[in-house]
Amino acid sequence: VVLSDTAKKGQAPVLGEVPATKFYIAPLEDRIDHPSYVGDKKKGEATVNIYECFELFSYPEILDQNNMWYCGNCKAQVQATKKLEMFRLPPILIVQLKRFKTSEGTILRNERINTLVDFPLVNLDLRKYTINPHQPEPVYDLYAISNHRGGAGFGHYTAYVKNMRKIKWYSFDDSKVEPIEESKVC
Repeated sequence: VVLSDTAKKGQAPVLGEVPATKFYIAPLEDRIDHPSYVGDKKKGEATVNIYECFELFSYPEILDQNNMWYCGNCKAQVQATKKLEMFRLPPILIVQLKRFKTSEGTILRNERINTLVDFPLVNLDLRKYTINPHQPEPVYDLYAISNHRGGAGFGHYTAYVKNMRKIKWYSFDDSKVEPIEESKVC
């Protein structure tokens, strides 16, 4: 998912001209009982809102016995809490959603996470998720999505990209490019 704050100004965002930042977000992963879950748990159908993904991204995590932290003061491995926070967001934001997880009791076997992520095409407001009081308004418009179909070791990529001059979405699939309705994008 590629978002840009320049899209509102009618400019075509170019990754080579502006520094981009990439965030890795795991939507719900093992938190299937989270109140945001909607769908049939037996079929693995679920929907989560992108804002809830950002909530989980910044949720404090207690490191377990297998992931202890070395404390320089007491010179010992200790159980600690880790929290990720965003201080400053860039003009172009790339969000990578975690789509695979390792199954319990297996080695090198990944399961696909089929949780659908609902997100706005315009005005993704991330003010609530930045801790910098001087951050310019981090409000983004979506202009590209990379789609993957298949498993962890194989699959096929396609993309949806918005032409900022024509204000129209296109589907890219190998050498095939065709217009797509905005409602099909998300």
